Amino acid sequence: MPTNKQRREAARRKLSSASCKLGSAREKRRRRTMAVLTGVGAVVLIAAVVTFIVATNNDSKKSASSSSSSSSRAALPSRKITAIPARALQDDDRALQVRRDERTP
Repeated sequence: MPTNKQRREAARRKLSSASCKLGSAREKRRRRTMAVLTGVGAVVLIAAVVTFIVATNNDSKKSASSSSSSSSRAALPSRKITAIPARALQDDDRALQVRRDERTP
């Protein structure tokens, strides 16, 4: 039968062991959390950089194209859209048929 001193020592060892396990579990959880947060932070940072680059490139293209397109629009006369007569389409179809016939041996 264990003495009081032996029981106290066993209880102390048991508490110490439980405390170490709890501390290591907390440490593992903290490391895992930090790894996940670091990964998420890296992804967010990369997305921000890509967005910034795309936004600045689009702005420079828009300003360059808007200045060139405004001058080119002024130089071109406005055109009126007209319908193609059906007869013209038929003539084109006949010309294509003649070309096909010439190719066949």
